[in-house]
Amino acid sequence: MSGSTSRNSGRHGASEAEAISRIVQRLREQFPEVPSEALEEVVHGHYEEFDGRPVRDFVPVLVERATRADLEAGIESPAPADRSMPHAKPPSVTGQTPT
Repeated sequence: MSGSTSRNSGRHGASEAEAISRIVQRLREQFPEVPSEALEEVVHGHYEEFDGRPVRDFVPVLVERATRADLEAGIESPAPADRSMPHAKPPSVTGQTPT
């Protein structure tokens, strides 16, 4: 697993880390064409968006939904976290800016 999971599991508890691990496993089964490293990177990228947030109850659900939406859209790399807009997506997958 990546360093972000072990770093976050200490702050948010083993149950949250286990939930994130189960999310990765479920998404691997649903998206077998996505390389494991890329899938884990997307999951952990979304997970890090919630660092410092006080309410943790729904973090795994939100991470799974955001990751699934990215994978269905063909995005295999998370956008840098923008704390002002935690669910902001890049303008396009091709890197072109919208007109």
